[in-house]
Amino acid sequence: MSRWITSAVIVIVLIAAVYHTSPRYRWSGFCANCGCVCSEDGIQMPIAKIRITIWRQRTISQTPLSKIGTDLGIIRPHRHDWMSLVDDGPDSYGCGSGFDVIDAVNSEQVVCFLSSTHRFRGEGDAQVWFGRALDPESSIALVDWLSQSDFPEGGINSQTEYDLWRHQNESRWMTVLAQPLF
Repeated sequence: MSRWITSAVIVIVLIAAVYHTSPRYRWSGFCANCGCVCSEDGIQMPIAKIRITIWRQRTISQTPLSKIGTDLGIIRPHRHDWMSLVDDGPDSYGCGSGFDVIDAVNSEQVVCFLSSTHRFRGEGDAQVWFGRALDPESSIALVDWLSQSDFPEGGINSQTEYDLWRHQNESRWMTVLAQPLF
């Protein structure tokens, strides 16, 4: 009987040692279709140059952008297409290609702009701007443009006011979009 106990203790100690010495990783990304965010924590065990995930926890959450996209009917049923934001673990490269989008998916100003655009220009125009908010090439420009153009934090309440704001700031969009990011 003591042989079984000794064997069980050895197995438990070995599992604990592998668990505590195995590389951990943390990854987060956003969906290029809807803007929701996914974070994943895990533990990998290297076996003969292959990393085997022995534990993983994944959380998917709404962002202000994904919520307004759902509320306005812009987001259609889809499979998530994850773009990396941060990859922190063995053999990782740090910030991913989607890192520039994080400001846009969390921006209340972008949300108000999309809501106003949907209201006064329709779903098609709102969908174009929604896509720009999720595009790493234009998302920073969109956040900068709305900030520089003093888009009202609460949105715009009349067609006339919206048309006037767009007329006054449309040329600035092209200027901001053409500026290099760094």
